[in-house]
Amino acid sequence: MLFFISEYLTNKCSYKSNGVIGQLKYLWQEKYFEDQVIQKGNLTKYEYSAYSTYDLHWVSGSFCPKTSGKYKIESRGKPCLYARFNDEQEFKQEGDFCLVGDQYYTITDRYLYANRCYPLLIGTYRKCVAEGLYSNLNDQRLDNNVATLIDCETQDCLPGYYTDTCELQNDADCNGNGEPDYGRTSDGIGCTCKRFDSNIFCEDTSKFHFPEGHRGVQFTSYYNTSRVDALHIYPNFEDLHFSESYSTIELNTILYVPQNTYLEFRLSSSLGAQLYINNELVGGELSDKYECREDDIEVLTTEKKMYNKGNYNIRIVMNSGCAIRDQFVGLEWKFYRWYKNNPPGFEDIPSRYLGTPSN
Repeated sequence: MLFFISEYLTNKCSYKSNGVIGQLKYLWQEKYFEDQVIQKGNLTKYEYSAYSTYDLHWVSGSFCPKTSGKYKIESRGKPCLYARFNDEQEFKQEGDFCLVGDQYYTITDRYLYANRCYPLLIGTYRKCVAEGLYSNLNDQRLDNNVATLIDCETQDCLPGYYTDTCELQNDADCNGNGEPDYGRTSDGIGCTCKRFDSNIFCEDTSKFHFPEGHRGVQFTSYYNTSRVDALHIYPNFEDLHFSESYSTIELNTILYVPQNTYLEFRLSSSLGAQLYINNELVGGELSDKYECREDDIEVLTTEKKMYNKGNYNIRIVMNSGCAIRDQFVGLEWKFYRWYKNNPPGFEDIPSRYLGTPSN
């Protein structure tokens, strides 16, 4: 009678595809005591040959193709073979007791997705014929050269990849306190945190990106470009008021965008202002430098745009007029990725992301 897999031979990943990458498990089982399943080592390919008579020998894990396409999966055992692919119907076949007979389990033209993992279990026992056990993928030995191996059985994505077909990769920066969330049911936006799980990127919000002495927003006021008549550093863009007259006001900062994300900006100002990002005019208009009027607050809202993680030069320019009233400027953003792409509204830009220019 051919051996059967038992409930004791279990090797499921405990969480998604969180096994050891690059390895498989070699499991040994006493033929007449099915509850005695022992892991006797690790393998780097679906192949095993040095086994003892009558005991059951298993190669267990998953493989994750490196490219999408149609594949042939072939397993071979001598003189008997057990195989199960992708938790589908089990294959069992044995030859005559002491005859050298190859047993094959073959799947052809199966479309497999890159970075999506497929569990494969193969096993045999020796009788009196000392031959081996292996699996091939498209006629090549199934190892880490042709696929990524994992030492537990999973149908999920490789770590970092998401969508049902595992075609996208989560590019989240988890600040060293977690790992990018992944999996076939993941939205691929945030992180799985080990520390600082108060936000989805495991960020210690008490830390500043820029060093002390180089933080904040630099305010300058000048009557001509050859001289600076006033200079001040503000911690952020929250509710800035000035009492300048007949001068040009500039606010300069380096904005650190901590994740690849969509952003919108909202610039509120009295008398009008212009917003530049990396020296490109995003929008806004200037009033006459010598104008005396009391206008309502003008609001500029930028279009939703993708920004890659990194530093951006922000410059706001406005004319003060005759100072019949104080000038006002405020800059806010919508950080889409923080809220899984559904932000509640515009918010103040955190001080920890603002740095003063070096010149």
